[in-house]
Amino acid sequence: MKNVCDLSDLQNFDAVRFGVEDNLYTKNPELFVFYDHGNEDRLVGYDSSPVIDLENAFRLKGRLVYTLACLAGKELGPKIIKEGGLAFWGYKDSFGFYIGDAEIAFQEQANVGIIALTQGFSLSEAVAKFIEISNYWRDYYTSGEGKSDPDSTFIAARLVNNRDILTVPRVIEKLNEIPVPPPTPSPSQPTTCPFRKLAIKLFGKLGEKISRKFGVGILSIFSGMLLSIFSPFFAFLFFFFGLSLLLLDFVERQSGG
Repeated sequence: MKNVCDLSDLQNFDAVRFGVEDNLYTKNPELFVFYDHGNEDRLVGYDSSPVIDLENAFRLKGRLVYTLACLAGKELGPKIIKEGGLAFWGYKDSFGFYIGDAEIAFQEQANVGIIALTQGFSLSEAVAKFIEISNYWRDYYTSGEGKSDPDSTFIAARLVNNRDILTVPRVIEKLNEIPVPPPTPSPSQPTTCPFRKLAIKLFGKLGEKISRKFGVGILSIFSGMLLSIFSPFFAFLFFFFGLSLLLLDFVERQSGG
């Protein structure tokens, strides 16, 4: 694994299928981490639509996948491994939380695995740490200081349920076992993004490297040029927005981001 971490953080309108597929295609990350809603066969994005499902699970080929999403370990996790994913950390049922003083217990339970993996521990060791922290907080709320909490029984039961629904199918044990770079999508399984398809059709292989920011920036500038006939004000807004995206894309490429 590289010593320097090149991190892409997709949130809000970036955390949709187009944004995720585009990032996987252009950045080719070794590790894919997802924290949001899930279902048995999908990871759900910001727009309530699947960003990863059974149709595009092949996009995670050659990657370690760490999720905090309900139910996705039931069908999607095995499918990702079948499509060439190297490991999947997820849950076969609904992962429960609790808001209040016990929140720290659930935060530690949710994050202990990814922290261990990025610190160099193996998946088996990360699972052991997950079980250890789960049991620690269970005991805290059943026989320790947390027993005085009026919801202690409920909290302990939810922590145990979270522990028992973890599933980690895998073909590797450590992040540093991932090939660098990981395999790219097969030409026989092209991108499902219509904008990426258009870029590849227009520019060939160069279209594979065009970032989403660059594409939207060009489109915005072109729209501004068209709008100049009808509304100079909106034309200026679109033109300025497009130039801003192009500048941001240039800065990110220069910094390797």
